[in-house]
Amino acid sequence: MQSINKIRNNGWQSGSFHLFLFLFSVTHLLTAQEMPDKRVNKFSGAFWKSESVIFVKGEYISKYGKDIESYFDRFADSRYTVKSESELLPEDNKKHLYFFGPIGSFKNLTLYLPQVLKLTKDGFSLGPYSFVDSMTGIVLFSPDSTRFFHIGNSYSGCTQLWQTFYDMSQYLIMEKHAVSHHGFLNGESLDPENHYDVEKLRKQQLRKTSTRYYDFYYDEHAYHAGMDSAFLVEDKKIENVMAILQYDKPARKIQCYVYKDILQKYYCSATPGYGNPFIKAWQNHSIGLSPVEHESIHILFENQGNNLESTFFSEGIVGYYYASIDSLKWKKDRLLMTSNPNFPMKELIRDWHSQGFNEMSYTAAAHFTKFLIDSFGLNRFKLFVHISDMDTAFMEIYHASLDGMIHQWKEYHKKNEVVFGPQRAVTFRVFVENVPANDTIFITGSLPELGNWNPGIVALQKINKNTWEKTVKFNEGMILSYKITRGSWYAERLDDNKRVPENSTLEVVQNNIVEIHAKYWKDGK
Repeated sequence: MQSINKIRNNGWQSGSFHLFLFLFSVTHLLTAQEMPDKRVNKFSGAFWKSESVIFVKGEYISKYGKDIESYFDRFADSRYTVKSESELLPEDNKKHLYFFGPIGSFKNLTLYLPQVLKLTKDGFSLGPYSFVDSMTGIVLFSPDSTRFFHIGNSYSGCTQLWQTFYDMSQYLIMEKHAVSHHGFLNGESLDPENHYDVEKLRKQQLRKTSTRYYDFYYDEHAYHAGMDSAFLVEDKKIENVMAILQYDKPARKIQCYVYKDILQKYYCSATPGYGNPFIKAWQNHSIGLSPVEHESIHILFENQGNNLESTFFSEGIVGYYYASIDSLKWKKDRLLMTSNPNFPMKELIRDWHSQGFNEMSYTAAAHFTKFLIDSFGLNRFKLFVHISDMDTAFMEIYHASLDGMIHQWKEYHKKNEVVFGPQRAVTFRVFVENVPANDTIFITGSLPELGNWNPGIVALQKINKNTWEKTVKFNEGMILSYKITRGSWYAERLDDNKRVPENSTLEVVQNNIVEIHAKYWKDGK
């Protein structure tokens, strides 16, 4: 990542604009972000709920090729209006204008830009910082939500931001697909208390270790014992991915930033969430090692030359991989689909840019992708995702429309439904150490009987000083995932290596007693 070249530090010019970059796959929110989030939600809500949003095409857009036109075609296919700069009317200035594309594609962008941002010979400057790299891109909202700028120094930089701007936002300055600085404007200047030099934070806190396929950056104070061996396991995992999915070896090493918790991840990468890949930059930012394999599959998948921009099939190939190596995972997917017979599969597939994925969405994507590969082979699926238009892809590769494929999937689904048996009693018995006398032990998991992952609802009964237990009934054939806490995720049970463990999984086949030993806790008690 290139460093930002600082120009004269003359403060921020007048015209306060709030700066942020949207980020995807967000599963957690930070308490510290509550105020900025509310501010961003106010701006974005006012913008996107408006019936008068206009997408503005630059006058020189044609020199960037036809691919960028496809973005505006999608905008036009929705309820939004698309206009070129020359077509804007005086009354349009009262509407919500969205400028998307390379800075060089616009002729009159300076008429609409906030004064704090200036176009330069080699790119643009924002306050005291100069951005010249071709992959630099930014996203800006005006305080009154009438101007939205999604621009950068190249078309590739803009499209990379497009992939990451959906669910979450912060006030950021972004370079090389990795945040170098972030913060937000306070009046006409950058608020120093909420500004972070991320590159400096990385250098101060993160140690680098290289393996055959990865460059790992991690906080050695948070991860120390056994990390080198754990990294080598990730090499073996990615080799297994390449073998099963028949992928080529990575063209270059994947950079993995491994953080100890959501706060460190936020301040060192400004990418809230559990795991977030920057595809084209071959970067993976995650909390712990658990998401590394998952996110690396996305990076490999996107770098096979795929043209079909679809969250559904990107997540689907990951789900297919795990179903292929774990028969219990495949049964769990079948189980969830069986429990939701009227799931709107067609609508989810059609929503190609959907970022509002939940457990059911991931399962549906895995199930449908596995149907395609089981029925027609992996090679056909690879050809399918090489075609950018989904309807064309279905007809050319599978010789059927999407409706026809949905019909075939329903037949496949019927053959893979799970049949439930009678109820069975499962007793969870937890042996604890290092627990304050007044604390309570909880179990939480993937089913309503286990609190649907709320860490402080389903309490166990104290049998004696060191033993807690609870008996829960489930139908035979159910598959459940669970964890043990002391009422919150900050007091989650750790494994014997003092790390956050994977979810424990159990298939209910009989009456059972599950014994769990809890010696270490996330809060150090």
